[in-house]
Amino acid sequence: MVAFPDVPYAKGLPKLVRTTSVSRAGKRFMAAIETVDPFWQIDVETAPLARELIPGMRAFIDECNSAIKTIVWTPSYLDVPQAYLADPGNVALADDGNLVSGTGGLTIAVNGVTNGLDLRRGDMISMIKDEYRSMHTVMTGAVASSNTVTLVIEPYVPTYITAGAVVKFKNLELNVRMGPDSGQMTDDYLPVASLTLVEVPK
Repeated sequence: MVAFPDVPYAKGLPKLVRTTSVSRAGKRFMAAIETVDPFWQIDVETAPLARELIPGMRAFIDECNSAIKTIVWTPSYLDVPQAYLADPGNVALADDGNLVSGTGGLTIAVNGVTNGLDLRRGDMISMIKDEYRSMHTVMTGAVASSNTVTLVIEPYVPTYITAGAVVKFKNLELNVRMGPDSGQMTDDYLPVASLTLVEVPK
């Protein structure tokens, strides 16, 4: 797996892509079926790159621009949960959690967390099991007690993420691949690189 470059980024928020088939009566929606599992897509753009950062970014694009190699996307610009924006070193974020239940579902139970951990709607979490990774948005948050927190998330937990997975609340991770030939870099003194990343299981 290839590490995600640690450079300044100007854009790169993940977008959840859904594929839905809709039946209609006239202009009215009658029924909808999700035909493909939802997945994350990230359109990334760097800030203008200082000269010393250019060779590494060029090598990263050359290595991954064929969609063959998996990248561990570690977005430092995706901040800590909302409750800790002013205190990113809060002790409540010191521990990762462990997934107790939730495979294939939207409601998960996580133990091994610090009491008082406060997760709110819109916060993001990631899960890791045997080098498989997934990422989720919190829909219904909670405050941890008895070292456990129960959350409602989107999208649902994939089948390759099972009980015992590590649940991260900061320093999130996701397996992705670069869209073929999507990696580009401008021909400027301080160039900007852009690329499209698409979630893969491993």
